[in-house]
Amino acid sequence: MLVCGYNIYISKYEISISSLLFSFVRVRIRFCRQNNLRGVEHTQHIVHISRFRLMSHTPLRYRLSSMCDETRVRRAFNLGLEAGRRYIQQKPRMYRLENDGGMIVEIVNVGAAIRSIRKNGVDVILGYEEAQRYVPSPKSKQNFCTVVGRFANRIANAEFELDGNKFRLEANNGKNALHGGSRGFFSRVFRVERYDSKRIELTYKSPSGEMGYPGDMFVRVTYTLDNNNELRMEFSANASAATPCNLCHHAYFNLGGHTSGSVLDHELELMRSSRYTPVVDGIPTGKIESVIGTILDYKTKPRTLGSSVVPLAKENSKLGQGTGGGLDFNFVIDCDGEESTVVPPCFADTSKTFEKYELLHVASLRHPKSGRSLDIFTNQPGIQVYTANFVKKSSEVYQHCKGGATYDQYGAICLETQNYPDAINRKDVFPPSVLRPGQMYRHVSSYRFTW
Repeated sequence: MLVCGYNIYISKYEISISSLLFSFVRVRIRFCRQNNLRGVEHTQHIVHISRFRLMSHTPLRYRLSSMCDETRVRRAFNLGLEAGRRYIQQKPRMYRLENDGGMIVEIVNVGAAIRSIRKNGVDVILGYEEAQRYVPSPKSKQNFCTVVGRFANRIANAEFELDGNKFRLEANNGKNALHGGSRGFFSRVFRVERYDSKRIELTYKSPSGEMGYPGDMFVRVTYTLDNNNELRMEFSANASAATPCNLCHHAYFNLGGHTSGSVLDHELELMRSSRYTPVVDGIPTGKIESVIGTILDYKTKPRTLGSSVVPLAKENSKLGQGTGGGLDFNFVIDCDGEESTVVPPCFADTSKTFEKYELLHVASLRHPKSGRSLDIFTNQPGIQVYTANFVKKSSEVYQHCKGGATYDQYGAICLETQNYPDAINRKDVFPPSVLRPGQMYRHVSSYRFTW
């Protein structure tokens, strides 16, 4: 861009503006008054700035009149610099958190994904090698270790009714909607608002109509790593119109190390889950039933994942139909310790929607061979336990990941703290899931590791 006699070339990073249909743009800005330009013989000065490139490899030039003062030249320079910064935040990038004990957490701004959690050379979360891989391709709709929304888990028949209006969503899981759609939050580039070695804050604005959901929604995700090896996650959101809201983090854990293979030897305890929500083809029936004494009982005592997965896969029992031959169930979190067939009272109070509640210790995962463990705390009413049943090494999605790894079925476990599946269609029996204008959604969960 030429401005007043100075050619300023901004040259290294490309800024692409997707809303424009042109292959290139030349913008001319004239800062000087017209009468100052009369009869002036322009003296050309070239200033090369080697940090940014704008618009598809075409230098953007500012022309400044030789009559302009240094302040105006600096303003033009800063304009290009700021544009470059904004663009860089829109590209897939990786950020690093580290505590004093040597634990490292890597965050990718695509889907606010957790790429890595490692200490002493052991990485306990599955992920891709490069930040760019977190951008879904037409063949891949995988929400790999990302934030999912607007609504985590499934919505029956990809539709819901709200305030007398019916809304249709994208059916991306058979006839149902899953994890906000094929281009849900997991696929979006979040803006990094704040970042240092212990904390990162990311935001995303979801426009009304995105994936069929009503109302604009503004989402904030904050990760904080402390010196006790605890990664705290805070999700907040508000909306311009009533809309379903159920955010979660879809992390894939393997405490033996992300390349160690099956997690069926891991021990799981769900100390507050005496009940679960039965499903047919992944959709809750609306009932809440006891798990005590069944193969889903992880409350009575810790058990290996294989003690449930093997029977579910081998027998292809009715209980396991639609789950991919393993665990894929929402466990109800009991706040009061009572075993009941109704939603726990502390999650049923609609007057406290999204202001809930105290953090509860809801799950412990252990790897006996290494001694590593993970404790999960949350303020959410449910936890979806999923043993990576649909992960297949034959799929290109799970090939050539971190360190050249190839991931396979049962190679990880997901412990997704969230509201119940299809809660938007079960308003009479499940915890409230509608976010209205003036309300603030607040979800807090934390991963506490022992190495």
